[in-house]
Amino acid sequence: MTYVRKGSKTRAQQHRSVQSRDLLWVSVNGCHILNVYRQPGTDAVMDYLTNLSPPARCLIGGDINVRHDAFEPGAVNLHRGGELVQWASEHGMDFVGEIGVPTHAAGHVIDLTFSNVAFASTTVRQDLHCGSDHQSMITMLPTTPQTQLSDARIKITDSQLEPFADLVRGLMVDMPCPEGVGNVAQLDDLAQHFTQSLLAAAQAVSKPAQQGRTTAPWWTADCRRAHRELTTHQTEAAKHQFKDAVRKAKRAYWRQVINGARDGRDLYRVVAWHKLEPNLRAPPLVIGDQVIEETAAKAEALQQAILKRYNSADDLEYDPLDDEHWSGMGNLPWNPWIGMEMERNTIGVQSTSPGTDGITVRMLKACWQHVSLFIQQLYNCCLRLCHFPRAWKLAEVAMIPKVVSPQHGGALPRRSAMDLVAAFTHEVEAAFAQNKEVSMVTMDVQGAFDAVLRRRLLQRMAQQGWPRELLQLIDSFLTERRAQVRLEGTTTAAHQMQCGTPQGSPLSPILFLLYLAELLWQNSELRFGYADDLNIWRATHSLDNNATLLRQDIQSILRWGEINKVAFAPEKLEMIHLTRKRHNEAPAVVVSEDLTVHPVTAPAGQEPALRWLGVHFDRRLTWRPHVSTRAKKARAVAQHIRSLGKTRDGPPADALRKAVTTCVVPSLLYGTEAWYGGRTQPARHTGGSGEVSSRLGWHVGTVEKVLTMAARGVLPVFRTTPIATLYRDAGLPSAMVALEEAKIRFATRLQVVDEKHPLASRIAPPMITRGRGAGTRQRSKTKIQRLGALLPAVNRPTLAIPHYSEGCGTDPTEGVDKKSAAQAFKKWWRSQPSTDLYVFSDGSERSLDNSRQAVGACRALECAVKLLPCVTEDSSNPQIWLCLDNTSVIWGIRGSAAASSNWAYNRCHELLRQHNVGLKWAPGHMGIEGNEEADRLAKRAVSSTAAPAYGLEATPTVSGVRTVAKQLSQEARRKWWSGACGRLSDWYRGWSFSRPTVEYQVKAPPELTMPRHALHRWLALRSSHGDFSWYHRRFQHADARLTCVCGHNKSPEHLVLCRHSQRHFLHWPKRPAARPHNRATAVAYLGSLTPTDFVELLDCTQFYTRYCTR
Repeated sequence: MTYVRKGSKTRAQQHRSVQSRDLLWVSVNGCHILNVYRQPGTDAVMDYLTNLSPPARCLIGGDINVRHDAFEPGAVNLHRGGELVQWASEHGMDFVGEIGVPTHAAGHVIDLTFSNVAFASTTVRQDLHCGSDHQSMITMLPTTPQTQLSDARIKITDSQLEPFADLVRGLMVDMPCPEGVGNVAQLDDLAQHFTQSLLAAAQAVSKPAQQGRTTAPWWTADCRRAHRELTTHQTEAAKHQFKDAVRKAKRAYWRQVINGARDGRDLYRVVAWHKLEPNLRAPPLVIGDQVIEETAAKAEALQQAILKRYNSADDLEYDPLDDEHWSGMGNLPWNPWIGMEMERNTIGVQSTSPGTDGITVRMLKACWQHVSLFIQQLYNCCLRLCHFPRAWKLAEVAMIPKVVSPQHGGALPRRSAMDLVAAFTHEVEAAFAQNKEVSMVTMDVQGAFDAVLRRRLLQRMAQQGWPRELLQLIDSFLTERRAQVRLEGTTTAAHQMQCGTPQGSPLSPILFLLYLAELLWQNSELRFGYADDLNIWRATHSLDNNATLLRQDIQSILRWGEINKVAFAPEKLEMIHLTRKRHNEAPAVVVSEDLTVHPVTAPAGQEPALRWLGVHFDRRLTWRPHVSTRAKKARAVAQHIRSLGKTRDGPPADALRKAVTTCVVPSLLYGTEAWYGGRTQPARHTGGSGEVSSRLGWHVGTVEKVLTMAARGVLPVFRTTPIATLYRDAGLPSAMVALEEAKIRFATRLQVVDEKHPLASRIAPPMITRGRGAGTRQRSKTKIQRLGALLPAVNRPTLAIPHYSEGCGTDPTEGVDKKSAAQAFKKWWRSQPSTDLYVFSDGSERSLDNSRQAVGACRALECAVKLLPCVTEDSSNPQIWLCLDNTSVIWGIRGSAAASSNWAYNRCHELLRQHNVGLKWAPGHMGIEGNEEADRLAKRAVSSTAAPAYGLEATPTVSGVRTVAKQLSQEARRKWWSGACGRLSDWYRGWSFSRPTVEYQVKAPPELTMPRHALHRWLALRSSHGDFSWYHRRFQHADARLTCVCGHNKSPEHLVLCRHSQRHFLHWPKRPAARPHNRATAVAYLGSLTPTDFVELLDCTQFYTRYCTR
């Protein structure tokens, strides 16, 4: 192994021209270094050395294991030492070590160094001895320092954000106003000046984040003392003492790191250790017959091979936006006003990756009050001139060894990958119900973003109806773009791009979807698309017919791609046949003489499966390959979490539980929307009215094993602890609970998606058109149909563009408590003119699946609008003030409409655009006259049956349906716990501690905040699986100590019955009024303690550390 110190200002490059574990070439600042290890008695390394022609400025050294009197006077020539000396003489490689100075504990010179660099020298350093049987050696090579080719990123701490904002405020004073910009050249200069100002302010308050030298964090004073002893005496005892000191220091340091993981950031860093990989250089890059190893050359080659693999040769020869060729309708609505929309999409985005200038969203948030007006004016100037500034056209592409990411992304709101997977699964299940067979083929657009041709994209958007001014801005966005490649700290120069959209830009996915929209609209029923992943399928009564139809579909797609210059990757064409029939037919799809798509295969003993959007489809749709794959991935994290959590040491249990719920459970349950619809399903035959098994026992058991392993990692308990108690004490869902909750979440999603969602049209079963039952719907045959009937149907929300109005980004409470806000409201109300309308609204629920807060506000606003003609005589422009006590409703009216009561919010938005309406927060139940009267009238209306709800008011709301779903989840937990709790011991069920009953809830119990050693004792008392006499007898622990020092048997309640513990009660303020004297009183007293009290009791009595030890 060869290490290069970080921050040493050296340029190091590993070469892999030799396929050997014992030879490693490294180039450092122009010097070629060969690290050698020769196993005793082997010839492969010696054969390589003696046949090597060393390059200029070469150093060869290592444990070569030869003996010769040329470097060890008086030694006998052994192990081909003479051949090595002759080779060094013929090739000008001088021995630069110390002749006769032993390099091994046996007293021989076997660690050799040869070099053809002038003035190179190697010396043995006793002061650097590390306890090995080999001596530490230092080689000095004269070389010219070279600057490392890396770009240091700007790093600003939280304390530096305020000085950064102050500097930006000063720089913005002399910044020209964008409203005075009259041409694109001035706009480019202004954008460049603004960017440089932000960069200068950032550089002024921070230093570049460079990788400097740091000492080993585990190196302690004991290590220094042991090392000093070793270098002084050089004895075996000192060597062993030094090694023990280092091992103990490392163990203590890493134990402290693990135990100190308190917040989420530290915890996830520790949890991520399970997937750490060596921080090695990327392997050599092979392009054609050329092998490239140098980092800078690889970066340049990647830029040529990837970013420039497509050019504009296939683009249109004419400009589709000029007057001669413009054919667009421009009928799509386009509102150039930005306001709050600009703020939300600048500093309110989730992706915080900086651009090439290093300015992050976090930095923009800090100075937003100083730059918001300027950015808004600058953006309006871009829209007015239809020009995108040149300073923002530089993109940086980071190359990583793992090129293909398992994650997928899209650009459509409320459209996830699992929605498409569930929709396709529905089609397959519907085909199976008709005794059909399904064949699916997945395709991938070659190049994706990099292959988008600018003029063809503009032509397609013009045909779609986008306005010409917007297309001119997009044309400027895609013109004269530059890109640079960053690889392993080395960044190439910026090069001009001829086509493609920039990776990482939020606009690129939208443009790419518009680029491929025509392809998916050609046959939307048989084609699914997510970003650049396509899925085409056919369902007939014969796989051969499917293959024929798929051949025609693929040919049609390839013809469309050839006409529109969109290429598809042939190596990513995959196919699988899905059928419930018992035969082995698997016909291939012969597209052409050069292209044949074969069904996927798998190694012997494994079931073939096709992966699409992270879900594995197998031939019979049993989902076993998918569940097995997800369980394997989640099991790796669970095993790592279990290795971190010990009985005494490890992160807090509540932190590990958070890791399980965020890292293990989502990964394990990914794809349940496709395969889990409940443990039972309706019988398939027509006359069947009962339920049959879904045959998911193996799937549930596989999920259960992973969750059980994760729960054992969270809790410091013995491995014999019953599984049901693990889930209850850790606050984690069991497999059945987790799957049922996932099912209910998906059923809720089926009700809340918009009416144009691909799932919405698949919920209702088809109608029976003829025969008996004509005019009614068929029985549910798919998971989506069954889950769609699980919850009440709602009036589906409308998928509309975001709504922005005055104050939509301001908290309605303005950070004031209810009492102060109520006083301020009364004072404001008294000062308002009497000509305005003041509307107070409240809403109450008629049932659990119905919520009326937003509906009440909507109806109140409509009534106020109707009263406007009555007040216009006294005022020419009266204002309506809508006073609400529900802040969430105010958020929804000011901003985008919420999913619940979506129609009411949209109606309010419409009235806000038509009339002068203001919103005010009136805190409820604070003595505000209008608010109290509205609350009284709302309650009276609910209790009265004279005025029932009608129209949209009578339909359940999303909020109400979510309440019903929450109750179903609670019922699923109660059902599982009632069955599991009955198998637990009476002792466990008798404990209540700080809770009235041993209730099962999927949330963190308060005791998880206890230290792990105290939590172990707490849980051992509850389950009686611990250091107790009955436990050791039950499991035949012959070497266990069964009694306390007082002579009594160890038992859970002995903690407070032991005379040594009761003696310490005098020093504890929370001691019991009467000392426990038997088992019943001891259990009652322990059950009344809170987790904090229990920890204090252990510290006070020191029972388990001094008296009842293991």
